[in-house]
Amino acid sequence: MKVLADYHTHTNFSHGKGTIEDNVMAARDQGLEEVAITDHGPRSFRIGINGMKSLKKMKQTINHLNDRYNDIKVLLGMEANVVSLDGYLDIDNNFLEYLDILNVGLHPMVYPKSFRDFKELFLINWWHRIAPGNDKKQKLAEIRKRNTNAILKALDNYPVFIVTHPGLHMDIDTFELANKCSKQGAKLEINCSHASKLTDYVKTAVKANNNIEFVISSDAHEPCEVGKLEKGVNLCKQVGISTERIVNIT
Repeated sequence: MKVLADYHTHTNFSHGKGTIEDNVMAARDQGLEEVAITDHGPRSFRIGINGMKSLKKMKQTINHLNDRYNDIKVLLGMEANVVSLDGYLDIDNNFLEYLDILNVGLHPMVYPKSFRDFKELFLINWWHRIAPGNDKKQKLAEIRKRNTNAILKALDNYPVFIVTHPGLHMDIDTFELANKCSKQGAKLEINCSHASKLTDYVKTAVKANNNIEFVISSDAHEPCEVGKLEKGVNLCKQVGISTERIVNIT
């Protein structure tokens, strides 16, 4: 399998350790044709980008690098956060005008849209993982449905390219998500940073819908990780996903 692109990498604009150019140079060393810079959305707790000011600076840097190097295409993306039960993200249309791709994920450590969203989408996920009780199984099922509905609504609200590490931080219904992504044209991520934790999810997604497509991503937080997709490739071989269903592999 040949890796063509890495569509999920972080830089020091959020909580990565390298610059945009560091990631680009690493991607070139790996022989990639494309690399996306997808730092965390502005409502990520303590690690999100600094709003529109950062986004404009990132765009300028990426434009410069695209002019400088003709052997790779650099994309500006973002790993935006779902911040409400209604599927709203921590970006607006002004952000979308600057982005080449939009990745979306469920992360627990974000600033929610409202107190209700904090209580019913984030606090409840944390509490019922540790809370005792005879009805814990039922409560977890309700939370799973609520999480799933939030990400499904985000797919309705925004032009999502990749759903990042689904099911990792907040439980979701993989069947429903896979079917929705298939209809909307969004891709499900096979995240190399967490591949060992996502095997069951990948197996379920493959069975859920024959038309669902996948993206293998590094989720790199330092340049040396960019384009290193071996764990994801091995997982695909293990599960039996054909290369035709992986958009950045040939």
